[in-house]
Amino acid sequence: MRPRKTVNLVVAILVGLLIGVGTALTIEYFDTTVKTPDDVERYLGLPVIGIVPQFVAEAVAMAERAQTASNAPSSSLIAHIEPKSPAAEAYRSLRTSIQFAGLDHKCRTIVVTSSSPGEGKSTTVANFGW
Repeated sequence: MRPRKTVNLVVAILVGLLIGVGTALTIEYFDTTVKTPDDVERYLGLPVIGIVPQFVAEAVAMAERAQTASNAPSSSLIAHIEPKSPAAEAYRSLRTSIQFAGLDHKCRTIVVTSSSPGEGKSTTVANFGW
C-alpha cells in the first residue's frame, strides 16, 4: 500500500483548522478584558459617559513644538493647543456628558482614577477643566 498523500493532506488541513478555530474560540470565551464601551456596560452595568482617544506620539510632539515656540501651556493641554483636534472634541464631549449627568442633583466632586500610573488621569483633568 502506498501512502495516500492527498487524503493525508486534506485530513491534516481539516484537523489543523479545527484546532485553530477551537483555540481562538476558547481564548475569546475566557477573555474578560474591557475593550469597548459595550464591554463596560455589559460587565459593570455602568453607562459610558465619554471616550477619549489615545494620543498619537506625533500629535504630542507637534504640541510640544508649538508650546516651545509660543510659550503656551503644557503639551498635555491638547484642548488649548489643538482645539479642533478629535482629542479636544472628546474632552468637550466628556465635560458636557458630566454636566448633563448632574441635572437632577448638583455634582460637587469628580474623581478621576485608574488602576496604574501613566493612563492619562492628569491629562484628562487638565483638559476637562480647560
